[in-house]
Formats: sequence, C-alpha cells, structure tokens
Amino acid sequence: SAETILHEAQRMEKMIAQMLMLARAQEGRQPVIRESFALRSVFEGVCEALEEPMREKRITCQCDVPPEILLFADQSLITRLVLNLVENAVKYGKPGGTIRCSAREDARGTVFFVQDDGIGIAQEDLPHVFERFFRADSARDRSGTGLGLSIAKWIADVHGAALDVKSAPGRGTIFTVTLPRKPEKEEKPDFAGQS
Repeated sequence: SAETILHEAQRMEKMIAQMLMLARAQEGRQPVIRESFALRSVFEGVCEALEEPMREKRITCQCDVPPEILLFADQSLITRLVLNLVENAVKYGKPGGTIRCSAREDARGTVFFVQDDGIGIAQEDLPHVFERFFRADSARDRSGTGLGLSIAKWIADVHGAALDVKSAPGRGTIFTVTLPRKPEKEEKPDFAGQS
C-alpha cells in the first residue's frame, strides 16, 4: 500500500541521515560545540516531540529532572542522545506503561536515566546493543534503523561520558549516562583513522 511505501521511505531517509552523521563523526567532521543549558529543557522537548507515539501506546512519561541542573555540552548532540534513548524506551516499552526520565548531580558529575517497563533485553544481547545495525531477536520491533543506540554511544564518547545499560527480560531497561563535570580528556576524533 502507499502508506507502507511512505513509511519505508521515511525509515530509509532516517537511516541515511544517521549513517551520514556517523560517517562525519568517524572522519572528525561532526563538530562538538559546547554551551551551557538546562538538562530539563532537553527532556521536556524530547517528550513533547514523542507525544504522538507515546499516546498511541498509552505510555506515560514521568520527567524528574531538576530545573537547576546545567550541562556544559553540545546541546544539539545531547538532545539527539536523549531523543534516541527515549525513542528506544517508547518502542520497547509496554502499552499502558511508564517511561521515567530522571537526573541528579553527584561527585562524578551529572547522571541521567531513561527507564522503561517494557520487554527488556536478553543478557546475551546486552553487550551488543550499542553496535551498528544490531537488533535483538525477532520478538523485538523491526521498524527502527538499528543505529539509534550506536549514535547515542558516540555522543556520550565525544563528551567523555559513560553510557550504560541494565535490563531484565519482561521487566524493562534502564540507560544511564554519566557526564563528568569537566571532561578528563577532550575527545579529538582522528582524521587519518589512526590513533
């Protein structure tokens, strides 16, 4: 049907845009422009942008991000990271379920979480979720590009941040991003492909 063709065309367009972003990142051509901004505004914008898919699945998004938490980072890249994590939570969250977005500051820096109560990820798949084009078994949604989490991982890496995942099948998944206050090392992507 025309609707199926349109949907597939949109998916391909998204995949091409994501592949271009990763290619630019690898070649050191994706600039990282740091500025100061409120993390809460990023989460609010992302939840607003994903309102329709959340409504379709009757998913509630709880945002517990204190307004006073400021990041010094690339706002557009951090927005992309949060968008990819929340989109993932919507896709694999259970219908009528809840996504919890929260953040806190501690000795390490800023830590933020995106948690769903959906189908979860099998233990053997966990080490692979940040690999390009990796999608777990056939029970999982096939509509994505398999690039969202690898882009999220790259964005975390260039900010000197850690991106971790914990999950239990049938009980949901939690992604944790730990962004150091001052990056220990500013990642400089190498241009020749050598370190």
